Amino acid sequence: MEGRVGIRGVAIVALVVLGLALGAVTQENLALYGGVGIVHAMAFDAGDAVEISGWLWMRPETRQYADWVFGPIQTSRVSLGDPYVYIHIDALVTNGLDGGSGWSTHVGVELYLINDTGAALGLAEPVGKNIATRTSVLLDNPFLPQVEGNTFGTGYQASSEPLRISTELVDRYASEFGPLLLVRVLRKGASEGEPEHIAVRPGGVWLSFAAAPG
Repeated sequence: MEGRVGIRGVAIVALVVLGLALGAVTQENLALYGGVGIVHAMAFDAGDAVEISGWLWMRPETRQYADWVFGPIQTSRVSLGDPYVYIHIDALVTNGLDGGSGWSTHVGVELYLINDTGAALGLAEPVGKNIATRTSVLLDNPFLPQVEGNTFGTGYQASSEPLRISTELVDRYASEFGPLLLVRVLRKGASEGEPEHIAVRPGGVWLSFAAAPG
């Protein structure tokens, strides 16, 4: 984390293939836990974000978005009684380089259905269908006290309320544009009054849904 280590890390482009340690894992990194399905990303890209202790920091001088790809999204596995896929975002937020605790910020979130990871992941204009855009999603950090000076990584944790997309929306476009879901999180930056630094990682965005019986 930004205040925790003296070495600032090396700017990298991260493309990470993930697996789950627990549960029945399929090609789309799905695990079922009773009536709940959890899906982890199959690919991740944070551009030139600065890596520190496994987190990749989006700052003013780096690319301002990170991507996660999930899928294929199989809507038949989602319960008809709760026909949504929920998107969870966990991140770190601080007020600047070597920053303090208790800071929240807003991000943008864009959702795409894609067919080809190579034609979408990390690209300014992903090839696919933009099925939803949220221009202001709060990454809430409930930690107190709020401190401006360096807290060495303490009190950086922030998360969003779950976002959701309907299975009907996925079904409407998946056959034409592809069954993979790309989730893009965008740092809004000082020009929009959100100057905080944001750190992401491969497991920081994940999906959940109510599983269909059987």
